[in-house]
Amino acid sequence: MLAGLIKTLLYILFFWYGFKLLAKIFAPFLMRYAAKKVQEKYKDQMKQQMEGLVLIRIVNQRKKERFLLSQKLVLKTNQTQSLLEIM
Repeated sequence: MLAGLIKTLLYILFFWYGFKLLAKIFAPFLMRYAAKKVQEKYKDQMKQQMEGLVLIRIVNQRKKERFLLSQKLVLKTNQTQSLLEIM
């Protein structure tokens, strides 16, 4: 019975120190892999945000062009009305 207990404790210690050794060996590789994945995700997210900003900027430019065009039409109609009033 005591031999079984000692054997079990030795197995637990063997697996515990084996796990710690493997963690020390593979931790740098796992951290590098995780950092690369986070970096890729960040780049994709920034790319999507930048595409969104460009789209918003284009839409805003079109709205501005329409607004300026409508303002020119209003100015032209006001000028013609004032010319008609003078005549």
